[in-house]
Amino acid sequence: MPNDWFSPEIAPMFSLLSLTAAVSALDHFARRGLHKPLVTITYAVGAAAGLLLLAAGLVALAVGQRWFVIFPLTFAGAVMTVMFLWSLLDLKRIYSDAELRRSLARDI
Repeated sequence: MPNDWFSPEIAPMFSLLSLTAAVSALDHFARRGLHKPLVTITYAVGAAAGLLLLAAGLVALAVGQRWFVIFPLTFAGAVMTVMFLWSLLDLKRIYSDAELRRSLARDI
């Protein structure tokens, strides 16, 4: 049996990664067309972190780690990657809509 990367007591701490949902507060800025670089970079970093966790989970699986190491890494990574990438792809539309509203308001 290989040395586990962390103990079963630490595994639930990966649920704290759900706090990345706090990034959804940036949606307020995006809908108003504000802070585009900050919001875009934050979502990109979240997606990259998710990909890293997913890769770590797959490496853990490949080297034979136990389930309490593999599952939290893989699950957190998959959820973060999907949600941040999905949101990142949607940001272009959100900022375009905000710019359109801003230009229409100027024309009035």
